[in-house]
Amino acid sequence: MLPRACLLLITAVALSGCAGSGTRRSPSTADDAQRAAEVNLELGQGYMRRGDNKIALEKLQNAIRLDPNSAAAHTVIAVLYERLGLQDKAEQYFQRSVELAPENGEILNNFGTHLCRRQRYAEADALFVRALKDPFYPTPAALLGNAGSCALQAGNAVQAEAYFRRALQHNARQPQSLYQLAQIELEKGNALSARAFIQRYEAVAPASPQLFELGARIETVLGDSEAAANYRSRLRTEFPDYQPTTASGGATSP
Repeated sequence: MLPRACLLLITAVALSGCAGSGTRRSPSTADDAQRAAEVNLELGQGYMRRGDNKIALEKLQNAIRLDPNSAAAHTVIAVLYERLGLQDKAEQYFQRSVELAPENGEILNNFGTHLCRRQRYAEADALFVRALKDPFYPTPAALLGNAGSCALQAGNAVQAEAYFRRALQHNARQPQSLYQLAQIELEKGNALSARAFIQRYEAVAPASPQLFELGARIETVLGDSEAAANYRSRLRTEFPDYQPTTASGGATSP
């Protein structure tokens, strides 16, 4: 299920080209240090995936010691510090990674998602805007979805809608944007448009309780009691332990 918060993309291996040497050494020594840094970076990511954060931290610290100018290593250790709840420490390393690679969209996106989680929405949006200028960003639809989700959290539905629609221009099957646009259209009173978006979302994303809740709301507004009942029945059958997150039964993002 897609979280309401922005998606955090960890793409440090792809960012290995951002690495550099921070001290003057002979070419062979510098190359050896950089290769060792990359190995430690990959090991750190692997331990993070396994949930072994202590060893992951050691490997990532080694990577930075071996190559102090590795933007990738700074990004990944920042993600780890955020996971550990050390937000100020995470920001320090995110900031350094942006200083080392100021035009790298993936690094800018990661820092933007971090700031959005900290409710620093204007700063986060500025980073998303910068990330969108990266012509080599591999998944602009996901980046625009992040920006839209952050704008929603900031209470700016108009800006969020613009981001989500731009995301669908890049990828018409982007689930995050389809779902959020269904909610936005329903709230604007455009239930038919909301139905179209939720149907498109159903075609590309796995079932979720939030999907069934929102689908039932849409069909209730449209007066299709049978379709609304079907959504509610599937919610009870497929997610019997689910408890609505709001007293009104309103849907949240899947």
